[in-house]
Amino acid sequence: MKYVKRSTIPLKVHPELNEKWLQDRIVDDPMILGFGDFVVRQVEKTLPRGGRLDILLKDPETAVGYEVELRLGATDESRMRVPG
Repeated sequence: MKYVKRSTIPLKVHPELNEKWLQDRIVDDPMILGFGDFVVRQVEKTLPRGGRLDILLKDPETAVGYEVELRLGATDESRMRVPG
């Protein structure tokens, strides 16, 4: 096994790595998020009222679903949904 030191890669300005590349890495191995051993349920789910969800994950032990939204730029917190 080869040890590789973690480093920060700014994807927003990277010539080859982009949001799709990151999405593919998460879909290939959801454990890289560090939240548990989740199962990918769907990728690029189109919503009935427009828009899409990047990745839908499910915890197989609890059946709880999670949404992963990828953003390479700043996030507008005023537009974030709050569960209710």
